[in-house]
Amino acid sequence: MFYVYVLQSLIDGRLYKGYTNNLDKRIRQHQLGYVKSTKFYRPWKMVYYEVCLNYNDAIAREKFFKSGEGREYLKNKLENYTESYPSGLRGRFAKPLGRLLGGARVQIPHSPPPPPKLL
Repeated sequence: MFYVYVLQSLIDGRLYKGYTNNLDKRIRQHQLGYVKSTKFYRPWKMVYYEVCLNYNDAIAREKFFKSGEGREYLKNKLENYTESYPSGLRGRFAKPLGRLLGGARVQIPHSPPPPPKLL
């Protein structure tokens, strides 16, 4: 089975659409920053997913979600589930929180900070 999923950034509200055959593993990769296109907008929450029986259906569905019609479909489907963000933080050219904070990194809540180095 394959999964088509939609994540929402808790930083600025942007949506990310993707597909995978292992949903738990893929979400974990997004949360830990292993995915280049999503690492600066962490943390993410999953707001929607669908199950497809084969690879080609998953690819087609992801492609649909990324189209204008698909974006409109998701907007209507998720209007009560996604977080609202101030218009200044949303949009294609919004800066990731790390850049807004002068290069500071965003810690994932379940990741403990590294211990301080002793001199």
